Amino acid sequence: MKPYLIISALMILVFASCNPSKEKAGSNQATSKELKGELKISGAYALAPLMNLWAEKFMSLNPGLKIEINANGTGAGITDLTSGNSNLAMVSMNLTPEQEDNGLWQVAVSREAVIPIINRENPSANELIKKGVTRKELADIFSAKSNLTWGTLTGSNDKSPVNVYIRSDKSGAAGVWADYLEISLSKLKGIGMEGDTGLVKAIVMDKNGIGFCNAHFAFDPTSLKQLNGICVLPIDINGNKTIDNKENNYETAVKLHHAAYLGTFPSHLCRDLNLVCRGKPTDPNCIEFIKWVLTEGQITALQAGYCEIRGCDKDEVINALEAPQE
Repeated sequence: MKPYLIISALMILVFASCNPSKEKAGSNQATSKELKGELKISGAYALAPLMNLWAEKFMSLNPGLKIEINANGTGAGITDLTSGNSNLAMVSMNLTPEQEDNGLWQVAVSREAVIPIINRENPSANELIKKGVTRKELADIFSAKSNLTWGTLTGSNDKSPVNVYIRSDKSGAAGVWADYLEISLSKLKGIGMEGDTGLVKAIVMDKNGIGFCNAHFAFDPTSLKQLNGICVLPIDINGNKTIDNKENNYETAVKLHHAAYLGTFPSHLCRDLNLVCRGKPTDPNCIEFIKWVLTEGQITALQAGYCEIRGCDKDEVINALEAPQE
């Protein structure tokens, strides 16, 4: 058995449901009703790859249902939802109090980390992997406080400029990244790229580039190892200019997510990935899809390199969905 499969199996056991029998029942109900029609889901790039997998599997169980997925960013997803152009929004940030007051209802369906990335061919890559970068150094880089070179970060003679890339769309990842760096979102400075895919592509094409992305986009979906051309930049959490064993969590997506569970990866860089509805859903298609995602769908999440939602959280949502409408 491959190492990442072993770790995934252990993670399933460690974070088992508070009420396994109830989870099984909810899973069966999610595919026992005859579902027809369509679901339109749009929003966060971070959740879209997993949502496509979920949609494909759920449609195979419910051939009368068609699910359309559109990755267009968190902000656009909420706009689609509130304007009636979609049934569900993929959102990679928590709703604001104002949005909740306006009737939006959210449910966490997975978790994801945001990570810094550089080009694998960066002349300073090997040194950076050994020493990492601190949060302060990252804040200086992404707020353009000075004209940094890669030699400045490694203490070498490398005069190559640090080319910074950020997101141009309204993204949950950018908000998480700015919060971690303790700067306002408006102070993130760099070349704007659309979506995680666009940002990762820019880094692959620029050996002096640095950016950030949702962790899933930095790893191969099959091997769950770092993508060719990409190097995840380790964060020197304790500031000792060395990446210690506890900080060395970037070899695979599963290792990174395991570190997040154990608390050896910054919690500020981890957040829920949500599905959002206009109020608690009443449409059977929405209800059964969400219930399935929170049960059987969590196995798919782990296999795809995402984090699962723990049992107690799943049970609470399923209970709310099954409760009579007020």
